[in-house]
Amino acid sequence: MVVDVPVSILLEKLQKLLDEERLAFPGLRNRVTNAINEFSKILIFLEADTSNNDFKSKLLHTIYSAKDTTESFVLPTAQRRQKGIYRILRTPLKLFPFPSWRLLQFSCEMKKFVNRLKDVSDEISKMTLQPIAQVSAVGGGHNQLYDQEQNFVLVGREDDEKELVARLFDENENSLRVISLVSEEPLGKTALVRNVYNRLDIRQHFQCRAWLHVHKDFTYKDMLLIILKQIPICVLKDVELMSEKELCAMLFKILMEVRFLIVLDDVCTIDVWLMLAYPFADAANGSRVILTTHSSNIQLHADPWSFPLNLMPLTDDGSWSLFLKKVGRSENSSDNTDINSFRERILRVCHGLPSAIVLLGGVLSRMESSEWSEVINLAHFDAGQSPLLKFVALSYQKLPSVLKPCFLYLVLFPKGYEIPTRRLFRLWLAEGFVQVSPNDSDVHKEDMPKKYLEELVCRNMIEIARQKSDGTPKTCRIPCYLYDVFLPKAGPAQTFWRP
Repeated sequence: MVVDVPVSILLEKLQKLLDEERLAFPGLRNRVTNAINEFSKILIFLEADTSNNDFKSKLLHTIYSAKDTTESFVLPTAQRRQKGIYRILRTPLKLFPFPSWRLLQFSCEMKKFVNRLKDVSDEISKMTLQPIAQVSAVGGGHNQLYDQEQNFVLVGREDDEKELVARLFDENENSLRVISLVSEEPLGKTALVRNVYNRLDIRQHFQCRAWLHVHKDFTYKDMLLIILKQIPICVLKDVELMSEKELCAMLFKILMEVRFLIVLDDVCTIDVWLMLAYPFADAANGSRVILTTHSSNIQLHADPWSFPLNLMPLTDDGSWSLFLKKVGRSENSSDNTDINSFRERILRVCHGLPSAIVLLGGVLSRMESSEWSEVINLAHFDAGQSPLLKFVALSYQKLPSVLKPCFLYLVLFPKGYEIPTRRLFRLWLAEGFVQVSPNDSDVHKEDMPKKYLEELVCRNMIEIARQKSDGTPKTCRIPCYLYDVFLPKAGPAQTFWRP
């Protein structure tokens, strides 16, 4: 449960309140300082410990009680900026003290809150006697730029890419064919298809392309609209008012006249496939449908005459090549002598899973090689435990605290949704997630979100979907396998909302 995020957000609010010159009451300043100190101890424990979900759930009530108390104290004064004598005199707000009755009321509430925090700290002391290390700051370790090379996911997948492209261009098969990519574990199906889908020769060969991530919350009409809106030759007028039957007929008519490529990503059931396949017209012009799924039964129903493309775990050489790429090392470089000793251990814990390799590489790329051994030891998992979940938990645990709410905020968007970076930066700023150190006087607060995004991309927690002409990110998204893990965690933790 990601309870450390609301803790870090509240900690930042209290720190800003402590910096207020209007908070002149000494007793209140001391209580706010004590609350910050207790919260700092609790935050260190939460970032180091991934168990005790019951304890963390109970802690939420204390967190939100303090949050409500703090906001009820600060907001009414902030609202007076736009009216009364504050506006007439145009005097900086910091010269006006908080009303004395509010100071007294808030001081009493803070006293109760600090006592509850001390009880929590005492409970933590009973749970563990081991010291907990402080979290690192953003930008620690190697200061690498965005990974501009978008085909890194094809490391070790070159043969699979060639086979998929060959089947898309097969001139001996003009009938509509469904190419299924099947694997129970996350072996990079979506990433492989996306790279092939965006190739120039593919864009030139197919007159119409559409990508649909099959979300369980989408209705049939939603999915038809998503496909229709990606067809450039389609004139969409009042389509939202059409029935499912009318939309289906419109899509069938359009697809009869073009060579199309449609990707259906993450199809979970046979019923969903049968529903989506109905408007896919077979004009015997070489059109193709690519389907990614965890189930081989869906592939048999989709196209019994077409054999699936079964992805396998990466080989040891492929795994090591991908890892070196993600930590910014060259395969033939003599500078790898300091990390070659970790090769066997890394290959053993990653099991050829591309997602596990890039996550581990993202964590280790921010550290010196002398620190790798301790992290690799944390990546070991018990029999029956998912290796990928272990790497996901490790990657999140090693995130600097200021980045955790920024990362989890992406879960509020639909799965697979491309988020405009400019919009995301404004949202991070509006939510108060962006922090500037007093020592960084030359850094503007508006520039910090770019650094946050760069750090998350380097750690492989966010992927760049599209880039501008100058190479800077235009849109980004959270990888689907991370979305599936953190969506149920962020909801119960009430990180950004309360039911």
